[in-house]
Amino acid sequence: MEVAYTFQELHNVPGEDLTGGVKVPAGRTKPWGTGQAVLAAKALIHEPVAVINADDYYGKEAFRQLHDWLVL
Repeated sequence: MEVAYTFQELHNVPGEDLTGGVKVPAGRTKPWGTGQAVLAAKALIHEPVAVINADDYYGKEAFRQLHDWLVL
């Protein structure tokens, strides 16, 4: 299995640019969360993918449906 790594950067925000896009609020020190993490990895993702956070549980049926969709 091939493994690749990517890293979230605080200033790597979709829409942020030098012409007035998204600005990082003063005092912000943490990355933006799951959405930013997936966007940071988009160059490494070449097939359907699911992101499951450890603090979310949607029940067995939801995970079965997700599995079935991913293996189509």
